[in-house]
Amino acid sequence: MTIDRLLRPSTITEPCTWTERAFGQNDPREWLEDVEGKACLQWVKGWNHRATSALGRPTDSVVYERILHILDSKEKIPYVGRVLNGLYYNFWQDENHVKGIWRRCTLDEYRKESPDWESVLDLDALSATEGITWVWAGSTVLDEGEDVPAELVLLKLSRGGSDACHVREFSLTTKQFITEEEKAFIVGEAKTQMMYKDRDTLLIGTDTGEGSLTDSGYPRQVREWKRGTKLLEAPVVFEGRKDDVIVYAMHYRDRKVWHTGYRRMITFWTSEHLTKMPDGAFQTVPVPEDAKLDTFADQLLIELRSDWELSGVTHKAGSLLAVPLLAFMRGERAMTPLFVPTSTSSLDGKADSFNYLILEVLDDVRCELRFWRYSASDSTSSSASGGDAPGSWMLERTFKGDGIATLSVRASDANLSDEIWITSSSYIEPTSYAIASASAPDEKQVLKSLPAFFNADGFQVKQHFATSADGTAVPYFLVCKAGLALDGSTPTLLYGYGGFEISLTPSYIATTGVGWLEKGGAYVQANIRGGGEYGPRWHQ
Repeated sequence: MTIDRLLRPSTITEPCTWTERAFGQNDPREWLEDVEGKACLQWVKGWNHRATSALGRPTDSVVYERILHILDSKEKIPYVGRVLNGLYYNFWQDENHVKGIWRRCTLDEYRKESPDWESVLDLDALSATEGITWVWAGSTVLDEGEDVPAELVLLKLSRGGSDACHVREFSLTTKQFITEEEKAFIVGEAKTQMMYKDRDTLLIGTDTGEGSLTDSGYPRQVREWKRGTKLLEAPVVFEGRKDDVIVYAMHYRDRKVWHTGYRRMITFWTSEHLTKMPDGAFQTVPVPEDAKLDTFADQLLIELRSDWELSGVTHKAGSLLAVPLLAFMRGERAMTPLFVPTSTSSLDGKADSFNYLILEVLDDVRCELRFWRYSASDSTSSSASGGDAPGSWMLERTFKGDGIATLSVRASDANLSDEIWITSSSYIEPTSYAIASASAPDEKQVLKSLPAFFNADGFQVKQHFATSADGTAVPYFLVCKAGLALDGSTPTLLYGYGGFEISLTPSYIATTGVGWLEKGGAYVQANIRGGGEYGPRWHQ
């Protein structure tokens, strides 16, 4: 199918009108809200028939087959989800594993072109055995310390893709579910939040009846549930408000420091954070409600969404600050700024290895990685929330990729090593996946990459800026044939998204390349306001 045909006037003539009345009590299209109703499905079928009559059946086209090949390709990158006991875990889906398979292998095996994966859990087989369509929804591993091998994991399985999940305990040693007879932690379908406190204790929020959920339908309470006891008898150890969005507990090891706390998500953008002090008491962390909090060893990391005046110093929205957590809770207000935004730069993400905090920075939507090395103080202990004395931060290096590309980082195991994975992706060059040390990212080794799914010869990527009515420069990327005349004659597919502080950065556009670029079109991705390309101010 050519672009010319796609651009022909449609034979569909019925207008779609929206009026104030359409949203009132007498909405004539209210029956469309019943998305699985007979009348609604028949209406959709009719419009699909009109569309295929005008454009042809997609399944009859060569483009359809090529796009299907891309989506079903076994040459996709098997990204490492986590590393446990020296084994590299991956969750994989293809035409033979539609629901997915959780699998693992050694690093030496992963380096091979076709690794010999060991199956841990096959969701297609499980679904067939139990007669339920199970969808993978995540895992939580029991951490008993650096010298204890990982064994138990809580798996979240969604029935048919529902928001609510079942929780079942699983053994990484036997590759079997723990049974009720073995006193497994098992939770029925609910929007559950849970975390191991120790081998025989969960900190859990779930639907336990009246008063246990917020108005949003998420957990309002945290219970401390002991193995072998009834969930309904577990004591409530923390409770939020009914009009909160969600409440949950945190308990995790960060290098040699254990952190325990609770979070009340008051709105989508605001929260109250509580942390456990050495005396066992929980105290509210005194930061702005719209700040995002994280930790690095004994350090508290504070990412600001609004300006914060502290001890006569104004820290700008979009900044990332570090301070020893216990010292901060006891009144210390001297911050180490790890990132301060400029008029063109913003913090798009972060990752951490054992010794390094790695910042993913955008400067006019161009990506770079900044590697901060942290040296902990001698007083940092293995007790709750670490020590009081400050460690030291040093910006060791900045790493940039080639051309217009997105760089993202993930650590193998931040509690164990400085091994990291660097993903590089651009519009017309296939995504690559490299292993490196955070101490020497320039020496990365590309282990996996996508094939070239479309012919990108002669194409180029350029960045431009459009001037808004209020004078604001709005960036966008243009993908087109080199030397293209910018006279408005080329069919152009324009995509933009502005919401939730999500930044649109370059990524390999395989299906767009096949279905649009190869046929003579141009592609534009616009970084419109509402996203996160220039930090909180761009969203606000």
